Amino acid sequence: MLLKTALAPNIHVGTSCVTYSGGCGEGIPPGSYIMKGEDLELHPLTSCALCICVWDIVKIAKDPTETRPLILGEYSHAMGNSTGNIHEYWEAIDSTEGLQGGFIWDWVDQVLLKEGADGTKHRAYGGDFGDIPNDLNFCLNGLTWPDRIPHPALNEVKYVYQPIKFTFVEDKFKIFNSQYFETTDNIEFSWLLVGDGKCLGSGVLCPSTKTLDSHEIELKSSPWYSLWESSPAAHIYLTMTAKLTQPTHWVKRGTCSLLDQLKEHIFLLEFPLDV
Repeated sequence: MLLKTALAPNIHVGTSCVTYSGGCGEGIPPGSYIMKGEDLELHPLTSCALCICVWDIVKIAKDPTETRPLILGEYSHAMGNSTGNIHEYWEAIDSTEGLQGGFIWDWVDQVLLKEGADGTKHRAYGGDFGDIPNDLNFCLNGLTWPDRIPHPALNEVKYVYQPIKFTFVEDKFKIFNSQYFETTDNIEFSWLLVGDGKCLGSGVLCPSTKTLDSHEIELKSSPWYSLWESSPAAHIYLTMTAKLTQPTHWVKRGTCSLLDQLKEHIFLLEFPLDV
């Protein structure tokens, strides 16, 4: 979905890539790449970067003899109620040199429309066509339904992929821009403070943050601090939202590009979806 794997070499015929899931990561010399499953007796696979645990990717990235970037071939399988621990991968990727991302399998549920005996159409998969053997619903493993309506899992994916991070660090509110090529000049930040379900206040922030840089606000000098401190509410939430002030080639002006909600300095996972 995102990138092809670096430690799992690609097989090319001419200029066309015929596979990206080789999974061989032991420093195979150029020109001797093999496809996964090909000549296993001659070229045994002792490791595979296709599906690998978080602690193992960190171990590979920190190996002093390994200089290649690691891009996972299939680090998340988006079937059913999935992507529950995707944030653990991205905590490692964001904090470890050499980890460059990965693929999610896959984007959309794959079905065929089939007309029933009563003339109505329904979504059909393995076994619905008299095919034996079959893989049943194993083709329904996308982040969206066949009509591209998002699954709930896509909310979590968008949240962990958002390029701006909000944190509280030593009584400072920190906005970190993880983008390599874009500043935050095209982003308007707004805040909303809610206590026990009632709005305590709201406003706009316009910090200009360079690429791979952060903007810090002293908590006590923040525009919401006095409201927070004086409120008798038992549960107070600070919601930060960022919207684009100018359109891009792929989204309109005003699109919500990210959102975080904080409760008494603790992050909660919540994110609106715009696709």
